[in-house]
Amino acid sequence: MPGSIGAVAFSRTGDPAIGEFGDAKLLRAYGNVPEDLSAL
Repeated sequence: MPGSIGAVAFSRTGDPAIGEFGDAKLLRAYGNVPEDLSAL
């Protein structure tokens, strides 16, 4: 998506001491963002 502008807000929980985190949950997407966010 060259030239596109967008932003995503996400949340995830985890334990930084051991580097273990759960899957991110999308809170909001603004502007031009891909449907499949795994490409980011």
